Amino acid sequence: MDALLRDEPQLVSPPEVYLRISEVLGNPASTVEDAAESIKHDPSLAAKLLRLVNSSYYARTMRAMRGRFPAKIDSLSRAVTVVGARQLATLALGVSVLPLFQDIPQNWVNMRLFWEHSVGCAAAAQALAEATGLVNPETAFVAGLLHDIGRIIAFKQAPAHMAAAMRRAEAEGCPLHLAEREVLGFDHAALGGHLLQKWQFPANLEKMVRYHHDLDEPFIIDEPAVVHLADVVATAMGWGGSGNRRIPAVEPAAWAALGLTGESLAGLVPDMEERLADTMRSFFPDHQGPP
Repeated sequence: MDALLRDEPQLVSPPEVYLRISEVLGNPASTVEDAAESIKHDPSLAAKLLRLVNSSYYARTMRAMRGRFPAKIDSLSRAVTVVGARQLATLALGVSVLPLFQDIPQNWVNMRLFWEHSVGCAAAAQALAEATGLVNPETAFVAGLLHDIGRIIAFKQAPAHMAAAMRRAEAEGCPLHLAEREVLGFDHAALGGHLLQKWQFPANLEKMVRYHHDLDEPFIIDEPAVVHLADVVATAMGWGGSGNRRIPAVEPAAWAALGLTGESLAGLVPDMEERLADTMRSFFPDHQGPP
C-alpha cells in the first residue's frame, strides 16, 4: 500500500488547508474566528462549504435561529455559528480532499458518477447518523464522502491490477472489493484508511473508511456500520457508481449495531435523496435534478 502512495507526490502529505484545519480540530480552545480563518484562504473550499451549509439539511437550524441571522448564510463566521466550529472544520477536511482526485482517465471510471456515488453515500451516512444518534452527522458525512478514495488511488496507481479485479468481479459475480483483495492483497477501504492514517486524520474517520467492508475487525462497529449501510443504500439506489456493479449484502452486524429494520431504513430514503440532490448542487452548481 505504501508503494502506491509514494509514487504520487500529492498523496505523500495532506492538502495545505488540512494542516490549518487540523489545528482547529486539535485545539479545544478554538474560536469561531479561528475556524473561519483556517478555511477562508481557500476561496473554492469556502464557496463549497457555504453552499453546503445553505442546503436544506441545515434549514431547520437556521429557522431555529431566525432573527439572529439572515435566511442565507453568507459568511464563514455565520456558518461556524450555525454548524459549529468543529463540525464545519470536519466538513472542510473532506471537501478539501476532493480536488486531489479529479484527473483519473475516463476509461477507468467516470468521475462525475464516482462523486455522485460518494455524495450519495455521504448523504445516506449523514441521515443514518442523525436517525440513530450513534455518530456525529458531519463526521458520518465526511466518512461517506471519502469511503472510496482508495479505489481512485488504485485506479490511478495500479490500473492493470484494477482492470483484472473488475474482470474477476464480473466473472465471479462478486462485489468489486472482494476481487480487489484477491488481486491486490487488500481492498480500496484498507488503502483509503491507510491514506487517512498517514495524513493523521481523526481516528474515527480513518476507522469508518478502513472498515466499512469489514465489520468483524473493529472492536466497536457503530461508526463503520453507518458507512457500510450507507454504501449499500447508495449502490442499491443507483446513485452514481464507483466501478462496483454488484450490490454488497448488508452485514447482520450492521443491523444489530444501528438498531434499524428494512422498513425504518426505507423510511429514511426520501430524506437521503433530498440531501443527495442538495449536496450535488453544492459541489457541482450545474447539477440539475436528481442524480
